[in-house]
Amino acid sequence: MNIVETYAPTLKHLEEQLRPHDPVIISWTAGPQPGTRNSDMWGTEPYILIQTEDPYKRDGEPDVILIRSETDCEVFTELETYPITFQKVLEYLAQLPRPLWSFTS
Repeated sequence: MNIVETYAPTLKHLEEQLRPHDPVIISWTAGPQPGTRNSDMWGTEPYILIQTEDPYKRDGEPDVILIRSETDCEVFTELETYPITFQKVLEYLAQLPRPLWSFTS
């Protein structure tokens, strides 16, 4: 089962652009999912939620990235929320150091 196809099929084209960065994404989800606790937390529109592997992350820095469209994305930290575009999300992911296993065949 592909979680984006199931819960946010209108964002499949964005998921495809995120896939090359999978080695630096430590968790994926999509929604909204029926019966989920805190269903109000991420809204009622389709979304992709990712958490990244950032070796330079410090306490209080971005925890998750919420993606609703090319122009509607947000970075959530412990203290604040910041707007970001999908293109900037891709740029951020591209500059993260990849783990060694991602280079093996």
